[in-house]
Amino acid sequence: MKTLHLVTLAIMVVGDVLLGFYANGILPRKVPVHWNLQGEADRIGTAWELAFTLPIVAACLAGLLILLSAIPSVAASISKFQTIYGRLTIAVVAALIAIHATVLLNAAGHPVPVDKVMMTISGTIIVVLGNWMGKVRRNGVMGIRTPWTLANDIVWERTHRVGGGLMVIYGIGILIATWTSPPLIAITLLIAGALSLSIWSFVYSRRIYRSLPHAVDAAS
Repeated sequence: MKTLHLVTLAIMVVGDVLLGFYANGILPRKVPVHWNLQGEADRIGTAWELAFTLPIVAACLAGLLILLSAIPSVAASISKFQTIYGRLTIAVVAALIAIHATVLLNAAGHPVPVDKVMMTISGTIIVVLGNWMGKVRRNGVMGIRTPWTLANDIVWERTHRVGGGLMVIYGIGILIATWTSPPLIAITLLIAGALSLSIWSFVYSRRIYRSLPHAVDAAS
């Protein structure tokens, strides 16, 4: 992973941890830590739990992705899209930090619609990932990984190009549903869309692979 991305991740994680310390000092001892589909708090926990759980998750995720990129075999497989790998890592960690800031604001008494903001963050990260998906090259770590995409570069590239576009449409649909429909509609779209994209990726990549006159295995 590039130095710029490493520095950016370090600043983000440290900043989120500092935000946690600040919040832990000003929040009541008991705060909402979980919300239902209507955005209503349905579980009460400690300020410490709310302040530090997500920063720990973000730090662990960032560390894991950085360590993965340092493994020689993984580094070789992502070398052709190293910049995109770094950007994707930053985007995912940024989404976690945004969620953390949202729940802290809500716990501090600000009228933040947690359900809508969570779904907005989800839709946005899906759009961002979809926009970059077509630039991800064949590897064993990230992307649309089916037996057929992993076996052939052409199948990988075509599946990711079309799949990335579908993800952008899917994410925009979630954003629209979040602010124009009842919460259950947006949640249903989120789950149904994820399942549909998973099924589509298998069907589409298999069809493309079988259409190639001489599909070449990665091993050959």
